[in-house]
Amino acid sequence: CTPGTRKKILKDIEEWADGTSPVKTLGYWICGMAGTGKSTIAKSVCDTIKNKKMLAVAFFCSRQFPECRDHSKIIPTIVYQMAQFSPSFGRELMRILQGNPDVASK
Repeated sequence: CTPGTRKKILKDIEEWADGTSPVKTLGYWICGMAGTGKSTIAKSVCDTIKNKKMLAVAFFCSRQFPECRDHSKIIPTIVYQMAQFSPSFGRELMRILQGNPDVASK
């Protein structure tokens, strides 16, 4: 977001992400009509929480880029990023894949 804009929504989402918000949900849903800035808000929040070392995974869908509109890429991308973020997750993932290589396609 442009500096100084969207302060309230950014603050609300960042507080939700760091656990200081009274909102205690498992997810934070941003909805609105096309072109209203949802992706810009999400990207700004991701940048902020990544700088705080709180972001493990991000995946943005986009109609503009074929690789970002293929739904079959979402889960593998998330799993890969989790393995990069968390060495213990990566080790466990490797153990599972070595024991059952076909699990990735299920």
